[in-house]
Amino acid sequence: MRLLSAFAVLVIVVTARSAGAEPLAFRLSPMSRELAPAGQGATRTFEVTNPGHEPIAIATGVVTRVVDADGAEHNEPADREFLVYPAQVIVPPYSSQILRVTWMGSPRLEREQAYRLEVAQVPLESLVGTGAHTQRVGQLKLMLRYLASIYVRPEGAEPEVKVQHAGLERDAQGRPRLRVTLSNDGRAHASLRELTVRVRAHDGTATTELQPMQAHPGASAVVLPGGLRRLDFAWPASIPEGPVDVDVSPRTRG
Repeated sequence: MRLLSAFAVLVIVVTARSAGAEPLAFRLSPMSRELAPAGQGATRTFEVTNPGHEPIAIATGVVTRVVDADGAEHNEPADREFLVYPAQVIVPPYSSQILRVTWMGSPRLEREQAYRLEVAQVPLESLVGTGAHTQRVGQLKLMLRYLASIYVRPEGAEPEVKVQHAGLERDAQGRPRLRVTLSNDGRAHASLRELTVRVRAHDGTATTELQPMQAHPGASAVVLPGGLRRLDFAWPASIPEGPVDVDVSPRTRG
């Protein structure tokens, strides 16, 4: 099982380059798409843009996305469940290429399924042919890779995030921390960026609000359906150490 940094939507693999050589780069948009399990919505597009003055070679793939309770992301190949066209392509200078991604899995899903679309720049000599009519030659050496989010969501699926557990714990240095465990009992993913954790002293004397991304800024920002997330916050200064009441709700945007 491959383990990826859950926040790494962009991964740069350092390769040897001659001094002064201009690094090749490309852009991918959007970085997230929702697909339906059937019908016209089962196909969505991404756009690869080459802003440079040299052609670039692009290879694609799809992997599963599993996020554990600590926010680490695990991935396995899932190319059989999707059709990506073109799967490999050479993008000319100052031009764009549309990638069509089609769900080929079950048309009947009980809950949303999460995946990553891998779009990687590879050496030109790795592909032969032109445009969308290319083939791989030998092992690919990745130079630049994007990981976009794909969610295959059945109609009507929504997240349902609850606080499963919350309480005082201490770290290795004995400092107090608030550990909050969230569960998503819904049928679609929830974004931690869109949630607020409210903490109230058990005696009602003080309250405060926390943003989940403060707990693990480098971890995945989603709670997948059926998943758990453990969040460790520094103990709020305004809350006396002891029992607390904690709830979670959609973040209010002012």
